[in-house]
Amino acid sequence: MQFEIVSATLFLQIALLVAVVCATVLIVAFSVFNGISPMPSSRKALAAVLELIKEADTGGSIVDLGSGWGTLCFAVAAAFPDREVCGYENSPVPYIYCLLINALVRRRNLRFVRRNFYAVPLHEAGLVLCYLYSGAMVRLKSKFENELRAGTVVVSNTFAVPLWKPRGVVELRDMYRSKTYLYVTGNAARNL
Repeated sequence: MQFEIVSATLFLQIALLVAVVCATVLIVAFSVFNGISPMPSSRKALAAVLELIKEADTGGSIVDLGSGWGTLCFAVAAAFPDREVCGYENSPVPYIYCLLINALVRRRNLRFVRRNFYAVPLHEAGLVLCYLYSGAMVRLKSKFENELRAGTVVVSNTFAVPLWKPRGVVELRDMYRSKTYLYVTGNAARNL
């Protein structure tokens, strides 16, 4: 009997270790593939994003490109319960984490989709959220210009849309003096 308990405990420990190793390998592999690791937004950044959304919101669905661990999506879905919020993430571990957390907190207005956000059509988005990196913002600039309707709000944490003039900028009181940018698409948003 004691041998069976030890065997079951050992099996569970090994299974847990294998799961952790696999999850770590997947996170690292997708971080290399994506050019960035999933990074949660800080509390100060969340507050700035929510402030900018309330200030310039035009309605419609809210899309988070590269939702990572879902920090921003959960906060936005809670702050705007009457709006549909969708987080796109192609890395499987953060995606599964978000599904599990959402099953626990049951945000009916929030869903997560495992998909490369460059392949996601943005024509219907009312507001787009980003916390990515410079290279992604360069690539997204043309996608935004080609797909977003005039008047669509874009809020980017830390990284600016190249050559676009922000309608608003919040500088965070953090160690890096990070900025959160607010753009409204259309000719007035672009500094061309």
